[in-house]
Amino acid sequence: MFLIFLLIFHTAAAAPVRHDIRARLDPELCAITAEDRITLPDGLTELSFSLRKGLIPSSPDGSVGLKEEPAADAYSGTEASGTRYSASPPRGRKTFVIAYSGTMRGGDGESAPDCSAASGPLTPDGCLLTPDKLWYPRTDTGPSFFRLTADLPAGYAAVSTGEGKNGPEKDGRTISSWRSDVPAEGLTLLCGKYKEYTSERQGVKLQALLSRPDEALSRRYLEAAGRYLDMYSGLLGRYPYGKFALVEGIDESEFAQPSLAVLGPTALRSPSAPRSVLPGLMARIWFGSGVLPAEQGGGWSEGLSEYLSGHLIAEAAGRGAEYRKNLLRDHRGLPAEVKSAPLRGPLYRAR
Repeated sequence: MFLIFLLIFHTAAAAPVRHDIRARLDPELCAITAEDRITLPDGLTELSFSLRKGLIPSSPDGSVGLKEEPAADAYSGTEASGTRYSASPPRGRKTFVIAYSGTMRGGDGESAPDCSAASGPLTPDGCLLTPDKLWYPRTDTGPSFFRLTADLPAGYAAVSTGEGKNGPEKDGRTISSWRSDVPAEGLTLLCGKYKEYTSERQGVKLQALLSRPDEALSRRYLEAAGRYLDMYSGLLGRYPYGKFALVEGIDESEFAQPSLAVLGPTALRSPSAPRSVLPGLMARIWFGSGVLPAEQGGGWSEGLSEYLSGHLIAEAAGRGAEYRKNLLRDHRGLPAEVKSAPLRGPLYRAR
């Protein structure tokens, strides 16, 4: 099923923009210095993008015209405050570089007093850089191809969407490289002082990346991830990525991205999380990361993911009636305006 939707994407969508990002991160300083080598598809001669406030873009060789656009045109649907720019490369040039650097303190693009007090996406504890943090030049041209090279101080490790690995420590730094052969709507980078545990199922690398060693906890998650991988692959088709990484986040965020999922420290260590939270995150690798609702609305993929991770499992355990009763009870307690909202049609778009 995933492959069918992917075929639809490739035949119906415009050619993607390509990003090749090289980022040096210094978590102790909440600082990033990066270059994004962007390649435009045929038919596109300039590019509009958004970047987090505090990150200043430039053209290293001075050949690309950069112009700040009105604030009203900033990328919508983001968590961070951003600035909108247009980039105009010389006529006929399809590949150009945008350099940028700055600090990322605080959660909304504003600076915290100092890095030690920061609660933003890049802190001494690590980083949680999702697309809505505008940590790279984010465009609204649709799914893009991404390559990423992350340069971190020794002791930190990185994980991103797609395939990749961390290299050996050298000269006090660790460099990791990541790439995805599937176009994605955005790029996520996580980093921290992880203890990594691994296993394998159906040729898929399973990873648990924890902020402190806990072999028993990692074993519970890896074993559960293997079971859910078997179950969902049987229902939905082959798992669409080469890895599944469960990563402990630096805050209490909980979400899934292509090939990885993030749980906050509290939820991760809840005894029930491997059976109550993990299946929902893994189901969203297929529906919510691979196949998405259309821009104009429709939440059917979330409903399907909830069914696969909730009711289906409860029914198999003989608790289907109890699950449905609890759903009805919860629905009865919703405000009237929520209960009367119309259902959307089965719209989708493939990532």
